[in-house]
Order: sequence, then C-alpha cells, then structure tokens
Amino acid sequence: MYGAKTATIFVCGVVAAALLVKPRRPLPSLHLTSSYPSWASSMLRLQSKVKEEIDKKKAKASSSALLHELDCVHSEVKKLYNVLDKMLADKANSASNREKMDEVRQSVGQLQRYAEVLQKGMIPLENQIKELYRML
Repeated sequence: MYGAKTATIFVCGVVAAALLVKPRRPLPSLHLTSSYPSWASSMLRLQSKVKEEIDKKKAKASSSALLHELDCVHSEVKKLYNVLDKMLADKANSASNREKMDEVRQSVGQLQRYAEVLQKGMIPLENQIKELYRML
C-alpha cells in the first residue's frame, strides 16, 4: 500500500506541474527509507530526473507552461486576438480586412489542430485517471 501511495503522489505531482495546476498546498516530496530497497532507489532517481526536467523547462520557457501543446494554443490565441483587434480598429479598409480574414482563418485552423492534439492526449489521460481512482 505504501508503494501505491508513493507512486500516486509522484504521478499527481508530475501531472500538476505539467498542467500548471496550483494546489492549495505543495505536494509532498518523496521521502523513502532503506526499508524498501527493491524500488526506493529507482523511485528517487526518477523523481530527481523529472524535477531536473521541469526546472529546465521552467527556466528555458518564456511562459510557465510545461506542455508544448498548451503553450502553442496560448500563442495562437494571442495572435488571433491581435488580428481581431486590428480588424475592429480598421473597419474602413476592406483590402486590409481581407488579408486579416485570411490570417484569422489560418489561426483558427491552427487552433483547431492544436485542440485535436490536446483532445487525443486527454482521452487516454482521463481513462488512466479513472482507472487509478477505481483501483484506489
């Protein structure tokens, strides 16, 4: 039972970091003792490597999103917002609006592709979470 709790805490921490979930209190670190020699050292190494990767991505990224897809969606939404804002400000120039409409169509298409990728990834994640709760 201790192993299942430890793995659950670890996985929840990784998912929370990847999805930018802000828990009310920080998730506890894994403190394993030598009384679990068969898996404790492997779990601690994995925890350390994941923490290093998260820290690298946070330091390297201009935003705090760790999932590439979320960062791409955020970027496309900002672009789309700017184009729509310019279109509303420049109603008189119809040639300019046609070009901007093409930009809007491209941004919407890109957002649709990113949303499909996210949806494909979320369905297996949702199923795994349901399975985890069923087992607990």
